[in-house]
Amino acid sequence: MIKLLILGICLATAIQAFSQGKVEMRKDILVARKDFDVSKDWQPRQIMGKDFWHLLQTDRIEPDFFVDNDNPFLRKVESKPLFRESGILYWNQSITVPGSNKVSMAAMEPDVFTKLIEKRPNAPFFVMPTTIRPFYRLIKNFEFDLVAYNKWKLSHPNFMGFINAETDNGFVQYAPWRRKYEKPIDGDNEFMKIIEREFPKPKNREELTAQMLKVCDTSIKYFFNDAEKVGYMSESHFLDHIFGEASKGVLTRETTNTRGGEDGPHYRHQMGLFSARGASRQYQRDWMWYIAFYYNGYDDEGKFTNNNYATYRITKPEQSMPGNNMGMKGPGYGMSPSLIDRRLFLAYLSGPRYVCLEQWWDYVGKTRKGGNPMWDLSTPYGKVWENWFEFTRKNPERGASYAPVALLVPFEQGYPNYGGKSWEIFNYERPDWMIDAFMFTIVPHSPVNKKGNEGALSNGPYGDIFDVIEPNTPIKPVALNVLNNYKVAVMLGSYPKNKALADRLMEYVKNGGTLLLNIKQVNEFFPDEFMGIKRTNELLSNSIHVKSPVSSLIDDNSFGLHEDYECEAVVLKGATPLLKDADGNLLACKNSYGKGNVVLSTIDCMVPMNNMENQEGNVLKSMVYGKTFPFIEYFLKSIVREVLPLEVRGDIEYGLNKISNGWLLYLINNNGVTKFTNREQVLDNSKTAKVEVALKDIRAINITELIGMKVVSKNNKTNSFNVEVPPGGVKIIRIVGDDLRMTSGLTRTQRSE
Repeated sequence: MIKLLILGICLATAIQAFSQGKVEMRKDILVARKDFDVSKDWQPRQIMGKDFWHLLQTDRIEPDFFVDNDNPFLRKVESKPLFRESGILYWNQSITVPGSNKVSMAAMEPDVFTKLIEKRPNAPFFVMPTTIRPFYRLIKNFEFDLVAYNKWKLSHPNFMGFINAETDNGFVQYAPWRRKYEKPIDGDNEFMKIIEREFPKPKNREELTAQMLKVCDTSIKYFFNDAEKVGYMSESHFLDHIFGEASKGVLTRETTNTRGGEDGPHYRHQMGLFSARGASRQYQRDWMWYIAFYYNGYDDEGKFTNNNYATYRITKPEQSMPGNNMGMKGPGYGMSPSLIDRRLFLAYLSGPRYVCLEQWWDYVGKTRKGGNPMWDLSTPYGKVWENWFEFTRKNPERGASYAPVALLVPFEQGYPNYGGKSWEIFNYERPDWMIDAFMFTIVPHSPVNKKGNEGALSNGPYGDIFDVIEPNTPIKPVALNVLNNYKVAVMLGSYPKNKALADRLMEYVKNGGTLLLNIKQVNEFFPDEFMGIKRTNELLSNSIHVKSPVSSLIDDNSFGLHEDYECEAVVLKGATPLLKDADGNLLACKNSYGKGNVVLSTIDCMVPMNNMENQEGNVLKSMVYGKTFPFIEYFLKSIVREVLPLEVRGDIEYGLNKISNGWLLYLINNNGVTKFTNREQVLDNSKTAKVEVALKDIRAINITELIGMKVVSKNNKTNSFNVEVPPGGVKIIRIVGDDLRMTSGLTRTQRSE
């Protein structure tokens, strides 16, 4: 009886708050900051005269593929700016002296690389040895001459560092507790026992994260204990922040194309972008976008194979590599030139210091003149590659990539790029589902399928304006100056109760940030005056069933629910109600704290009710793919509307860059491309995207499409313009204006400094 009485009082209090006055109807209601400034921390920094470098990768097996004055194949292309003005990623075999545990730069194999290095003293270069994989072999005690290494490094100021290739896959897939080795690593049974002892099967996410950090530490020791020069590569997981925590080297994000079939895991390049860019900003590291072009997909008869790729240096297709279910290489095989094109432009405009194309020698064609074979860039891939590079030369001001929203993901999450279970192994829990629900709402699921869809990139209404930040880093929470660069922070997943983290988030809000929290993330370290509510769930035996429809007090709109949801009863203590259900239950509210806002959802993880017992198979197929999450959509629509200086209308992928006198707006149409593994791409012109851009308060004096160098006309009456983006196409719009919001570059806090 007491519990029912308390429940009645709670509901009556909430209903009374609603009835005492409507929320003022206006466009900006959630986000506290009204500026569109970009932090000085995000401004591109120059190295060796440029803030962006294209890297050419060498081949560890056939180094003669590389630019070499004595290589007859390359004489036609080596004088082109694409080759002449690029840095180098030396994908070599080893820096270990054969037959020993001695590490030396003089032992670089093949030794031709040492000669190639000397040929480009004015271009940055990296070294990426491959014989260190799997990384568990690095726990040996290696010897190195630190004096000799430092002398070598001093004589090569253009040396940017070492890259550990596919660090995440090498760690997870080759873990001794996950993989039964037919042969011991390095043929040493005793060494294998040491590895198994050092890396036992982890009991939880925290233990597995600690093992990943241990692997990183052993890698640093191998590379002359030089943490400033050791970088790691992520492909399948969001481990960029772990790598940022481990060393001070360059962070590398690899993108390729899909892992499984129609229902299998699918790589999402935008998700990888959000993670790498966020880690780069959180740890103030440079980052690299490493583009692989293997296509694991279907041919025109519906057969799925792995590792298909295009090469025009041969005339008849061949198997790409030995093994079952391996694909083919040859003219027209592999992913589409359109996808390469879209990734290249997205990479250039999303902020990495370096972009490197894996296996670029298969982009070129081979012709014969006077009986001598020569390589050229006349292939579909060569043309895309060279045209993109020429664009970067003609448009060196790419500005600062604008991402005003931070997605806060737990440090120990081990989130797969394709979503799903933490680290791909731990039970799928409601907080994990919450992360996926947000991620797949922001970037809709676009699978590789038998109809010739390549996936990888998706159109969507919310834009590429998100960075992943991991707030609960070891020792102490994420730095306040990092959080202050974001107008909004959205807390996703589950976190241990932590006073230091709660204090940091409250500081962020007090300084003017807007924090979106879920009731399941609230603990005793968040005081009532911060939340603007009083929790009562300690006294209630059950959560409240939400009754459809849900009413928004921001705009008097409502939406229905097609699945069951639960909320927690709370009492308003200063917060303003935002959402209520048909019974008057409070579903969301906003509280002002300092200069900022706390937005609280009382819906359990903002996902439907589910007992989470079905852990078999692909949980994404049953719980995420094709589903909508109305509460998440509600918040995202409001946040995106408020944090952008303009509005993009149409079925398109988009993003913004702040430049000195305005904005760059990129528009990418990922629809209308059919690509089977064994056929050339086909474009469907009926999928041309018709896009309207509303400039809101921007006073634009010049609008230009930069790839085609065409002036875009503006409708002065509506202060908007229209653009058509062909299937698989890219448009980059420069918007130059004459008002403050077009030219300001620093945050309010930084200006006051």
